Amino acid sequence: MYPPLFIAAHDGHLEVARVLIEASASLHDTYTDRAPHPGQPCLFVAAGFGYLEVARVLIEAQANVDEPKNIGSTPPFIAAKEGHFEVARVLIEARASVHATTNDRAQYPGLTCLYVAAGFGYFVVAWMLLSANATDIG
Repeated sequence: MYPPLFIAAHDGHLEVARVLIEASASLHDTYTDRAPHPGQPCLFVAAGFGYLEVARVLIEAQANVDEPKNIGSTPPFIAAKEGHFEVARVLIEARASVHATTNDRAQYPGLTCLYVAAGFGYFVVAWMLLSANATDIG
């Protein structure tokens, strides 16, 4: 069963997320059972689907901007991978690390935000990461 705040973040339900946060829902709720979303924190899924306002509400509520999912991918990583420039920007403004690497051995071993932004062709995201001092340019 998915935790309610996770579902709100996953599906982009801003007002539901606000109400749940006001009711003290855990910002660290993850779905820990089987695929498709094992170990993904609420901010990670909001970032991955590009839900800017939901991500902002979670950040304002003090969600950990660098909290990884169970394989090490962080919210800035997934925002960069999916090309969500505005979400990546608010994460960086909230002091998320642009240097974090993933430990996903199967799909993205040791990759950084800049690597996936460049690899998927997201020029604006790559430019923003470089402007934020991402240094993994080889």
